[in-house]
Amino acid sequence: MSDSFRDGYSELHESCASTSRPNRSRDEVISSYERSAGWSLSHLHYFEILQCFFLATALIRQADMRIARGTLPPTSTMAWENVVMQMLAMRLGMPPPKLSPDYLQHRSEIRTSSPSG
Repeated sequence: MSDSFRDGYSELHESCASTSRPNRSRDEVISSYERSAGWSLSHLHYFEILQCFFLATALIRQADMRIARGTLPPTSTMAWENVVMQMLAMRLGMPPPKLSPDYLQHRSEIRTSSPSG
């Protein structure tokens, strides 16, 4: 990584980091990023939807693997009744699905198995 890139990245990160001004709105952070980077984020909504699709795909695969291992019942709705699908539905202007009990159990397992810092 070149020094000029590293310096530019540091400057951009510092100007946009929400930790330096934690009460900034989403629009303020986006505007600050656009000014600092010199790039327009006019298609940000598209990339937010794409991000949800990527995350949803991972959750669908995880649900499939758990069903195959027998740790989820074949009738599980975890693949499409989860927080990621709720975010995707809201971004697409659709009603969000409810949360699957299997998904809530999955999240509980992640929280209790995470190393404490």
